[in-house]
Amino acid sequence: MEVADVSMTRRRTGCLRILQHRIIGVLFVVIVCLHMIVHINVTHPRVTAAQAPSAAKFFQKGQIFARSRLSPNMRSGDRKLYPLHRNRGHYVTSNTPNAVAEGSQSAGATGSNNVVAPMYSQASTVFTIAGDIGGTNSRFALFRSNLKEEGIGEMVFNKKYKNTAFSSFSQAVKSFIDEATSGTESGLPRDSKQIVSGAFAIAGPVLYGTVKFTNLDWPSVSATELSQELGIQTEIINDFVGLSQGLVTLEDSDTVTIHKGKRIPRAPKFCIGAGTGLGEAFLTFNDELGEYEAWPSEGGHSDFVPRTEEQLEMAGWIRKKIYPSKLALDIGARISVERVCSGGGLINTYEYLKHKYPEEIDPTSEAEYELADPKQKPAVISKWGVKNMDSLMGRTIQIFLFTLGSEVANACLKFLPFGGVYIAGGIVPKLLDQVAMAEAAPESCDIDHPEMCEQSLLSGFEIYKTLKRDAKNKGRMGELLSKVPVLLVTGPKVDTIAINGAQIVAKRIALRLAKERVEESV
Repeated sequence: MEVADVSMTRRRTGCLRILQHRIIGVLFVVIVCLHMIVHINVTHPRVTAAQAPSAAKFFQKGQIFARSRLSPNMRSGDRKLYPLHRNRGHYVTSNTPNAVAEGSQSAGATGSNNVVAPMYSQASTVFTIAGDIGGTNSRFALFRSNLKEEGIGEMVFNKKYKNTAFSSFSQAVKSFIDEATSGTESGLPRDSKQIVSGAFAIAGPVLYGTVKFTNLDWPSVSATELSQELGIQTEIINDFVGLSQGLVTLEDSDTVTIHKGKRIPRAPKFCIGAGTGLGEAFLTFNDELGEYEAWPSEGGHSDFVPRTEEQLEMAGWIRKKIYPSKLALDIGARISVERVCSGGGLINTYEYLKHKYPEEIDPTSEAEYELADPKQKPAVISKWGVKNMDSLMGRTIQIFLFTLGSEVANACLKFLPFGGVYIAGGIVPKLLDQVAMAEAAPESCDIDHPEMCEQSLLSGFEIYKTLKRDAKNKGRMGELLSKVPVLLVTGPKVDTIAINGAQIVAKRIALRLAKERVEESV
């Protein structure tokens, strides 16, 4: 009996302690809430009745920033601009607050050093910079856009520079800004302070807002340092993120279908392009943004996998060219797919074929090749190769397209891009320019009847044949591979698609800055 009483007493004591803890917890939450309410009322007083109409008009639907979700009356295909997502922004301070448009007031409040855009009541037209920085050239564009309107705005000034003319990236950007603001044409800014934001798609891996140039001797640059140096808010993205983001600006007339496949709405997309290097990126549909969102990849630096005895021998030859022989043998050093599928890859492949088949060298094309600048040698190979596909230069192009097709096939398995595979870059579109389209359009191709494609464009058919071969080699995955749409990006937008993608990001920065400014003023 006494034991039972003791046990009962202990249980009652335990229950009382639990109750005490809960009461203390509730009181703590109430105190914290009261403190927050007092703090909000002191630091953020309510908007008065007189101020309410003025404040409300800035938050009308679609005014300050785009919808956070797709509204019921918005078609899924509509292209919208949204504020930057997650942690892509790089906030900085500057002693020179930027104005947005000619004649507008400065962006920052008195005594404030934040680089922000003014409220829409002051100006809704902004100037932004977009850049596409490759291994050989840098392209910059100045856009004028209205933050209240959709779209990327109007390109009012653009310039292309050779990277060898500059010793650093910031030097190239400053040169462009100087040219853009010194013109006499109407509609251009008269001062760099009128430029609000900039986004730059750069060839190289971007980590924490810092890029290390892969194919340039320029020093690394971070978005924070660049923003402080230029006095504007900037963001750095991978070049193929910019290009992939720019896919949303393409029309049907800007692409040629290699393989029709079966497109699935909002499915992932994949983008690949060979130029100075081999770029890859993928896109996923973001329901919150209401549009596709591009993501970086360095897939071009993955391993090259030879498919034939000749390719196996070529891989060994290129490996010995890159690495010391003993090291290559000791560790089994590999080569990346970029060593074959790029401008430099064309040179590697052609040099190997010359080494293996010296008796087949064409003296005319070889003479032009030897005299050409190293950066122009891939163009010489393309020029002569398409004229005779049985020549060494022609077989170089075949190996290049063969490798590109294999990389596309592998990407199809990795990303399941039923939204489409887009082939861009500098080399394949230029091959298209040199090979006339025949009557049989690529979209008439059938994965089971390749003879229907034999008269279609050269580069498309070579890639198509590789996809067909790989579809059979994938075994159980062959049927899946045959349903992925594959398209070539062509036409005048080839050189501007990455610029357009960077401008989408630059305008999002301007939208975000305007939103922050309005929130500060309320």
